[in-house]
Amino acid sequence: EKIQDVLKESDLKLESESERLSEMILKPANGLLNKKRLLVIADGSLQTIPFASLKKKGRAGSIYLVEDHEIVSLPSASTLAVIRDGKK
Repeated sequence: EKIQDVLKESDLKLESESERLSEMILKPANGLLNKKRLLVIADGSLQTIPFASLKKKGRAGSIYLVEDHEIVSLPSASTLAVIRDGKK
């Protein structure tokens, strides 16, 4: 296989998985996505997700969340507890 074919296939898979992840995370909050500022308090493995790079359905197809929203990320209560306990 040519390297270009491998890269193209990889890009397509990444796009597909990204759309799937966006759907899983954003669909339950779909009714809240009409606000300009989004407050994200992720816990556990959700803390590793770059929410700004998730895509949502926009006026002209799929757009990155950060194109329509200010995204504010705050630590979860469990994260704050770990930080607090670590400072003792």
